[in-house]
Amino acid sequence: MKKDKDIVYWKMTYKGKFKRTLWFIPIVIVLCFLTPLFMGEYWPMYDVLMVVVLIWQLIYTYRKMKAEERSDEKSQEK
Repeated sequence: MKKDKDIVYWKMTYKGKFKRTLWFIPIVIVLCFLTPLFMGEYWPMYDVLMVVVLIWQLIYTYRKMKAEERSDEKSQEK
């Protein structure tokens, strides 16, 4: 059975995965400020990459979470 909270990411529900992804927003912001210190002249590329991946993951897990909720509601109605 899947849970909202678990150490192992792939054992979680999409609701839990979405919440964990939300927790990465402050981490990505801090990394965007620290990236120029250790990435040299290519830091803007890494900052953009981190933000794009975070946004993509937020959208993906949100859509999957909503689909999972709809399927749970349909299975409970039967």
